[in-house]
Amino acid sequence: MQLALTIILSIVLIIWLVGFVFSLMYMKMSFRSFEMDPNTLLPRDSYYPDLAVHETTFLSEGNRLKAKIYGKGDKGLVIFSHGIWSGPEEYLMLIRYLVDQGYTVFAYTYTSYNGSEGSWAKGLPQSPKDLDAALTYVDNCIAF
Repeated sequence: MQLALTIILSIVLIIWLVGFVFSLMYMKMSFRSFEMDPNTLLPRDSYYPDLAVHETTFLSEGNRLKAKIYGKGDKGLVIFSHGIWSGPEEYLMLIRYLVDQGYTVFAYTYTSYNGSEGSWAKGLPQSPKDLDAALTYVDNCIAF
């Protein structure tokens, strides 16, 4: 009886460990570090020579994230938080539009994305953590 219970518990433990290792490998693969191809056709800041851009960085859970402040509008501040597997570069036309409408735009890249530090993003919960760090940085360090 005790031997059968030990065997069953051992099998359950092995299945659990295999599932855990598979999940971890899948997460690291899905949320790996990403660098945008420098030869992409996406617009760059240099496409808009009259657009005021200030580069800065801030910390999120020990990783230094890249950020840019676009324009110096008087209508308010827009915090631009990009979607998963994309970045602010892919929305530069929208950012330019917001600046043209009189807004200042604070755009940053998530952990492990396109020059921000981090070996991987550790899953979907990383995005709100990075947003919280960005909001804290803006609240403490950017004057209007």
